Amino acid sequence: MGPLHLGAAVPFRAAVIAVALCWAGAAHADPALEQAVALFRDHKPAEASRQLTVLLSDPDLDPIDHSRARYYLARSLHNLGLVQTAQLELLTLMQQGPEDPYFLHALPGMLTIARQTGDPAALLTVVDAVEPANHPPLVQASLHYLQGLGAWERGDYARAGNLLERVPNDSELYPRARYLQGLILSKFEKEKSAVAAFRSVADAAPRSEDRQERDQLAELAALATLQIGRIYDELGDIEQAEHFYAKVQRGSAPWDEALEAMARIDLEQGDPSSALRRSMSSSWPVLARAVPRTAELLHAQALTALCRPGEARAVLRSFDERALPLWTQLAQATAPHRDERGAWQKPSTAWANWTSSPSGGWSFSTPVFEVLLGNQELAEAAQRLRRIEDELRLLEAQDTTWKRSMVPPLRRQLEGERARLRSEGGLALLEAMADVEAELGLLLGLSEALRTTLFQTDECSDQATQQPSADPDAWGSEHQEEPTLMTWPFTGEIWADEI
Repeated sequence: MGPLHLGAAVPFRAAVIAVALCWAGAAHADPALEQAVALFRDHKPAEASRQLTVLLSDPDLDPIDHSRARYYLARSLHNLGLVQTAQLELLTLMQQGPEDPYFLHALPGMLTIARQTGDPAALLTVVDAVEPANHPPLVQASLHYLQGLGAWERGDYARAGNLLERVPNDSELYPRARYLQGLILSKFEKEKSAVAAFRSVADAAPRSEDRQERDQLAELAALATLQIGRIYDELGDIEQAEHFYAKVQRGSAPWDEALEAMARIDLEQGDPSSALRRSMSSSWPVLARAVPRTAELLHAQALTALCRPGEARAVLRSFDERALPLWTQLAQATAPHRDERGAWQKPSTAWANWTSSPSGGWSFSTPVFEVLLGNQELAEAAQRLRRIEDELRLLEAQDTTWKRSMVPPLRRQLEGERARLRSEGGLALLEAMADVEAELGLLLGLSEALRTTLFQTDECSDQATQQPSADPDAWGSEHQEEPTLMTWPFTGEIWADEI
């Protein structure tokens, strides 16, 4: 879940479905078109779709009839479960602009599919052409949110803020809009207003009985609480920062990052014992092929401060043994895709290498895949391509008579969309790998600096050397933090920061 997804939060009930649903066709409608529409209304989408496809191939079909035929083809395909193909037809219709007589008719379908898939990307490409004032209040809230979201993704933060401000506080989308507003305000160093925005998200009460929606709101509240802690942390108000880091819900996606932040603060304030417990909770257990993370370096730093250099060296050795090969592998994987100016090239090939069998592609470990998929753009690209692949299989499962005339053009359409998405996915993949590569390079540098500090440590205080070797905080001890604090595997930077 994330503020970039509609999920179940968009009000798609009666008010949305009622948007511009005037069914009256043109008075001069083609008789064959009227027959096809009648078949659709008679709950025969397969027969209707076949006739509508034939009509759309007629170059002499009246433009209004052409739009009407495409609209009912989209609805027929949707009724057959061909959601992606229906969306492509509706998108083509809306791309004609508001002047097309069926532009507004297509909007409820696009909204419905966006909710169904949890992905508003297609709708965002055309939603700016819709005038929210022409729709009921509930629909206006959805449109303002979507338009604000699109502006945010394009980097037009001033317009995004203005649009998101129009989402009323009684809308189910209000917490998501306020979260994005908080990010915008924080970006422009308006910390007080940003904290107020994030607080309203953290304190928002669920408005839905839907379990998924309530879980998504809880996750968003945890993210908002983490953001408040970050703001106070950057301002140097450590007491407030720790207060909000500690309020992040245990077990939520941001909880590990909150633990890391608190461990770092403990070290800065001279409390290595607390830092040790928190860093161990954040990074436990270290699996043989797990992705290295900052918490391990904090753990080694705490062990060093507690005069346990042997354990600190073991932690750093484990870290380096995993980090260096992965850093090298990522560098080798991305290098062939950079041109002389550093721009990416052949993204489709990169995608093919990632998704091919281990013998023909990159044999990243499962935790590495999980870290890469923590990148929102990459995860969304993978989900879109999965839906296309599922739909291509669904096409082949249709009735034989229907397949004979319908599958070839629809397959070509889906395969064209798949090729486009593979290119987009390849770019997202290369960016995600470059981000992980850069992060690992930074962490390896920090590991080297810590190792140098260890080699320069000649002796410990008498009090430190008197600690028993079976320290309850030792790496691998049976006396660890509560299991609920030990979340693994690492899923990368919090996706909401990659919006």
